[in-house]
Amino acid sequence: MSSPLSHAGLIKLYIEGKYSNHTDQDIPYTKEQLEDNKIKKKESKKKTINKKRVKKEKNTGEPSLF
Repeated sequence: MSSPLSHAGLIKLYIEGKYSNHTDQDIPYTKEQLEDNKIKKKESKKKTINKKRVKKEKNTGEPSLF
């Protein structure tokens, strides 16, 4: 699932008989997949922090310590 379902959404699936059906999305991540996701999140966070720092340096004209 890409986003959490509301209570009403869960009830609807249950009534339609689709609630307990397993899909590929229900399979838990492997340790390798979890580690890959963790690395991707860290890299994304670093890029965001670096972009903010560069933008701040452009505005002030000098490097920032914080």
